[in-house]
Amino acid sequence: REAEARAREAEARAREAEARAMEMQLKAERDAEAAAARAAAAEAAVAAQVEAARKAEEEAHQAAMKAQYDAEAAAAKAQQEAEAAAVLAAAAVTKAAEEAVQQAAEAAAAKAKQEGDVAAAQAATEAAKRAEQAAQQAVMLAQQEAEMKAKQEAEAARAKAKQEADAAAMVAAADPPPASPAAPAVFAGAPLAEDLPPPKPPPPPPSDEMPGASCPGLNNLASQMGVNAPSGKAWLSMFCDAIEQLPHAVAITDMQMPGLPIAFANSAMVALTGYAKDAIEGRNCRFLQGKRSEAAAVRAMVSAIRGTKPTTVKITNYRKDGKTFVNVLSLIPVKDNTGQYRYNVGVLSDAKNQSSEKEALEKLRAAIPVEFDTKLQPKRFDESLTQVDDEAQKKQWKQSMVKFTRLLWSADWETSLLQVVRNEGGMHFFGKWLAANAPGDATQLEMWVYVQQVAAMPPDQQGAAAMQLCQQLLGSVPGSPEEALAGLQSMSGQAISVLSRESFPRFVQSKACLPLVEQLIGAQAEELKKADDIIWNQYTVPPDCAGWIHSFASVACAMPACIVISDMAMPGNPMFFVNDEFCRVTGYERTEVQGRNCRFLQGPRTEPQSVAVIQDTLRRGVDCHVKITNYRKSGELFENLLTMRPVHDSNGVYRFCIGVQFEVTRDTNLKSRLAKLDKLIKLLPATLEVASKAAVGVAHKREETEEETQTALDQKLASALEGNTVAPDNQVLQDSDYFAENHKEMLQHIGAVEKEPDYVPSAL
Repeated sequence: REAEARAREAEARAREAEARAMEMQLKAERDAEAAAARAAAAEAAVAAQVEAARKAEEEAHQAAMKAQYDAEAAAAKAQQEAEAAAVLAAAAVTKAAEEAVQQAAEAAAAKAKQEGDVAAAQAATEAAKRAEQAAQQAVMLAQQEAEMKAKQEAEAARAKAKQEADAAAMVAAADPPPASPAAPAVFAGAPLAEDLPPPKPPPPPPSDEMPGASCPGLNNLASQMGVNAPSGKAWLSMFCDAIEQLPHAVAITDMQMPGLPIAFANSAMVALTGYAKDAIEGRNCRFLQGKRSEAAAVRAMVSAIRGTKPTTVKITNYRKDGKTFVNVLSLIPVKDNTGQYRYNVGVLSDAKNQSSEKEALEKLRAAIPVEFDTKLQPKRFDESLTQVDDEAQKKQWKQSMVKFTRLLWSADWETSLLQVVRNEGGMHFFGKWLAANAPGDATQLEMWVYVQQVAAMPPDQQGAAAMQLCQQLLGSVPGSPEEALAGLQSMSGQAISVLSRESFPRFVQSKACLPLVEQLIGAQAEELKKADDIIWNQYTVPPDCAGWIHSFASVACAMPACIVISDMAMPGNPMFFVNDEFCRVTGYERTEVQGRNCRFLQGPRTEPQSVAVIQDTLRRGVDCHVKITNYRKSGELFENLLTMRPVHDSNGVYRFCIGVQFEVTRDTNLKSRLAKLDKLIKLLPATLEVASKAAVGVAHKREETEEETQTALDQKLASALEGNTVAPDNQVLQDSDYFAENHKEMLQHIGAVEKEPDYVPSAL
């Protein structure tokens, strides 16, 4: 009894302790919430102070630039006036008088410049002090708050982790869970469907209800399979109604949509794969593939889909639970009566059920209609939407030529800079931009102008002028006029080099450059000049993009970088333009590669992780920067730093993709070549303006991650060069064998090697 009494007392004390602990926990939580609120307020205050410091610093910088520019302008004006006075006086006065005038002019110029410099320096110093003090205070406060917050969060995380670990250990000790096989990665590194964000639903048909509508092909399908014949709807809806009644798994893919998403999956496919309908529809069917999926079967499927041919393959696929099954998959292309490739129907079945389902599946494959009347399913985005008049094409051509001329300048910045500054308008626009954005480099341009003025003088006057200019710029007089002229020419060359490295590319990338380009190209941009001779002869240029495509191809054809363009609205995304440099680097003729997807550059040593990055960024419609091992036509390997720039039109439709290939050669010029690549990529278009306000396809939203948005381009290129792409981690299912045949298949396609027999699946 005493023991029981003590136990009850202990139990009571435990309850009291538990109650106190609960009170303490609640108090701690309230204190934590209050602390979090204070931290948030402090963080907001810090942000405000930092912003204030930034604005103060910016104002100081602008004030300093303006003061410096005013001072330099005043000094230059005074100097010009003094020099003019000296020239006029020289005709009427003696040499002594001329020297006196010159000395007075120099003194006036020096005084004006000195006064301007002092004012600028005082303004800049005062503003900089204020900005520095505010910034220091903001940084100190931010550091204190961040350290305190980080310490609190770390302590809380450690405590939570310990609790969870203790609880997990207790559960494991009491009831250890059974082992289960790990689920495989899905195609191209995407996570399993249950971990994916909700897929985008497939686009609805343009008109669903069609009273009285009927399709003979679908009626025959219903009759053959013993299901109710659908009617009164659009063709796709009627087809979906029919296959929904079947016990066999069927999916239909929309061939007019980028990414080839599944438009409909019936309930039998849900039962076969374990995935819900909303995890299937709107997604490419590759999510069923995994590491054990046979590469030969995948290639056979891709080839049949591209070639609009029916095929049946056996391929290892994965259910939602990670278990594999051998899928006997039939692919049946469906066209409308105008010949347009509209859909591809997939019939799936588990090979272990072949003995019982074979006859019914053969009947189903034979009964699926391969053509329908386009009136029953009008295209959601009619090609007439791309039609624009000649004036709209000319306007787009002119606007594009203005933008792409800047792209051409990036091929040789120094030569382009010299062409610009030797033009009166170019000197005006570039000089004005320098004064506002890079006043330090404005003096470089002024010095170059002075040297050109001396060079334009009669030979008998150049020596004296050069000596005088050296005295003015350098504060010393060379030993002879010849030395002065040589020194000035050297300084002039250095000035152009300095300007072409940073300021001139920045000017070209800015909107301030556009009026200059319009002035320089003049009448050349008035008439659209087609580039049909360098565009794939089987490609129909969309009229609403004609000005953009022809201007880009004309400019890019002779660029010293490998540049290609692919149409993202066409199945397989074929390249319809490749430039001369691409042909030189890869060894292929233009006619051999146009109309092909660029995967033919891949081979046995191509990195699967790099291909996964390419696939991921293409689907998300964002820039790609990745290093990949490619193959020339000869079979020789080369390292390719690949950049891809998706291009959406002004209605948000994903239209094209520009590829820029940079052959990585480990030489002393690599750094400077990378810098040129950086500037070239910044000039590539990401959007093209179209005249029509009616979209020609589904709007596609770029899905850029925060890391991709915040990382500078030069850092992305440097990271990619080291094999570390700035992009989400992608699990990889393909090994090198998956790409081994791509290069060989290309050689077979162009007749360079003998073609092998088509893929034949094992006995079904």
